[in-house]
Amino acid sequence: MMKIMKKVFYCIALCGILLYGCGTEKPVRIENVNGEELYVCDYFKTSDSTVTLNLSDLVKSLEVVKLDSDTAAIVGGGGVYFSDNYMLIPAGGGQPVKMFDRQGNYLRNIGKIGRGPGEYLYLYDIQLDEKNNRIFFMPWQTRYLYEYNMEGEFVKPIRMAGGAPKARFSVEGDRLTVLALPFKGLKWVAFQQTLDGKLLDSVPVGHFEINERNPYNNELFGSRDNHYVHIFRSMGKIQDTLYHYVPGKNGFIPKFTVDFGTIEPPIHQYREFGDYFFFETSVTKPTGEDEFAYVTEKSILVNKKTRDATRFKFVNDLLGGYETNVWNFFNGYYIENLSPDRLKEKLEKVLEKGGLDKAMEKKITDLVNSIDENDNNYVIYGQLK
Repeated sequence: MMKIMKKVFYCIALCGILLYGCGTEKPVRIENVNGEELYVCDYFKTSDSTVTLNLSDLVKSLEVVKLDSDTAAIVGGGGVYFSDNYMLIPAGGGQPVKMFDRQGNYLRNIGKIGRGPGEYLYLYDIQLDEKNNRIFFMPWQTRYLYEYNMEGEFVKPIRMAGGAPKARFSVEGDRLTVLALPFKGLKWVAFQQTLDGKLLDSVPVGHFEINERNPYNNELFGSRDNHYVHIFRSMGKIQDTLYHYVPGKNGFIPKFTVDFGTIEPPIHQYREFGDYFFFETSVTKPTGEDEFAYVTEKSILVNKKTRDATRFKFVNDLLGGYETNVWNFFNGYYIENLSPDRLKEKLEKVLEKGGLDKAMEKKITDLVNSIDENDNNYVIYGQLK
């Protein structure tokens, strides 16, 4: 009798565990791929509830920097690239890249606009290597990386082992790592070499190849923090993956993907920052002949630790709580490069909404009152924890 009771109790306990597991099944599973963890998000198990993600949980601190308003220092709304003491900002409008210190003081231009030696028209990626007194520019459609010194003078072109029509890169010591958008005819989607041209590692384009009518509609998202890369395909229809490139370790290591089940994958893009993955699905809306815009269908935040996947609201709680987005994360920083009127608009809405504590209300009010329409841009940044 006692043995029977024990068996019954065991069966009840087991059923309870199974039922509990079914009721709390996570939308994200972790699969083992060649000894590495691959996070797989089930598209149809993502939650429609909305969570709030606070910027304060992700960055060490937040700085608001008013850029020098000298005529020579004016910039557009492009990316911002940091070193310990400096930042570079593409100016746009046919102007060269501008160098500022971290307090926003304009220092100098880097290089020149043009088609001559060491000159450039369009850049796809930039690296500031302050420690070694050098700056690197990756132009579009090039076989060369350009090196400048911290005084803005052109030093030399660096011949790359492979083509890089749109590419992210990093230089560490004497090693150059390149992640390239895999256009048709390109040899490698990723490679590593020495600065004098010796090839150390490479990943063939293979199935990554983009073969579309206008391949420039596609983009390459990546970060030099962990060499993550996702190839954004403007036409979708491919269930692809976010990878880490680890030279010498079988090329790309799959780290995150979305399981779309039996449906045709929509247009989608992935990002990785801190303890999170992020994916967004979109549809295209025609805006003219051979022109279209992307309309977001779903934006999902994936928590690596909890394996939850849910819609979310991302707020800059360190500056009043206005809504922002994860596209502002780049190379280990949260970055906003805003015109004075755009920043003022954001902050005035924060004040109108109310609910701020006295210290934050004063901080926002003082900042709003200090903004002039003739100011140069403001850079808001914080380094990831």
